[in-house]
Amino acid sequence: MKKKWITLFLVLALVFSTVQSAVAATTWTLNIHNNTNDVVKLSLTGPKKYSLTLQPGKVYKEVLEGTYKYSYAACGEKFKGSVTVKNSATWIRIKKCHGPFSSTLWWTDAKFIVISRSSVKVTLKLTGPLKYNLRIDRGRNPFAWLQTGTYTYSYTACGVEQAGSIAINENATTQLKLIGNC
Repeated sequence: MKKKWITLFLVLALVFSTVQSAVAATTWTLNIHNNTNDVVKLSLTGPKKYSLTLQPGKVYKEVLEGTYKYSYAACGEKFKGSVTVKNSATWIRIKKCHGPFSSTLWWTDAKFIVISRSSVKVTLKLTGPLKYNLRIDRGRNPFAWLQTGTYTYSYTACGVEQAGSIAINENATTQLKLIGNC
């Protein structure tokens, strides 16, 4: 009788351990860089389904570990692929468009560089001809193919909100240095 209880206990422990492992699934950061000049809708299908609307720039999304099939339309074409997320160094890079692929605007080659000395990531909000929320890391952050025009900007660094305006000109490089060394 004692052996039956021990065996039953071991079976239950094994079942509980298996269920607990399935519930505590591992998540990782999937890094996505939308290098286009337009909003891109990205679909991921795998251990879980994700549907993301991506502004130009870098996006970081927590996803379950595993292999995903992805699809998106950009630059007048449709793209499909697969990616295996098994650590936080996994990237999907959406290539830069060349030419007027937006349905509403003619895009020009305007380069925008943001320089930050902040030790924390900063979100730079640009409002003008278009709206951008750019994720800024410490150092030099280049962005290409932004819509030209005059923008108001705002960001918070070191607990202080900063704001101003800046003109992004066609066939030129515009630089913005962020205040804040924290």
